[in-house]
Amino acid sequence: MFKILLLIFAGIVAIGLLVIIFFIGSLIYSAFGMGYDKINKSLSDLYYSKDNKVYFVRGGNFFELGPTLIEDADLASLKVLSANYALDMNNVYFQSEKLPFADTSSFSALDSYYAKDNNHVYYFGKPISDIDPNTFELIGTSYFSKDKNNVLYLGNKINNAILNRP
Repeated sequence: MFKILLLIFAGIVAIGLLVIIFFIGSLIYSAFGMGYDKINKSLSDLYYSKDNKVYFVRGGNFFELGPTLIEDADLASLKVLSANYALDMNNVYFQSEKLPFADTSSFSALDSYYAKDNNHVYYFGKPISDIDPNTFELIGTSYFSKDKNNVLYLGNKINNAILNRP
């Protein structure tokens, strides 16, 4: 009786180990074995290339979320600017979305969520209306920011905020 219980227990342990090995192998394969290469991994683990195409992987999670093809992105000229922003010779991207109003020649990422060009300031890839890009700056962390007339919290204007001006 003891030998039978020992064999059953050993079988359960062996099956459990196989499941764990399979799961770990799947994770490794999904991130490394599918032929995707990180683009500028020092700035972002979200932009990848494969077969001369550019992909965005939300959260860097191939296993559950998979890659999203960025249509018309030019791999040869693509520059990753931050974790979420990239640009090529024709377009600016926030994650996998093109920013249709962005000016590629003057665009810069300020952090992972804020960016600006000569005409707009962007938060999470969306232009913020009536903000002056020439005077816009982050205040400390990316929670607060300001321009010459406004104070913002997480990309939203704070009504009746008082700016400390020297």
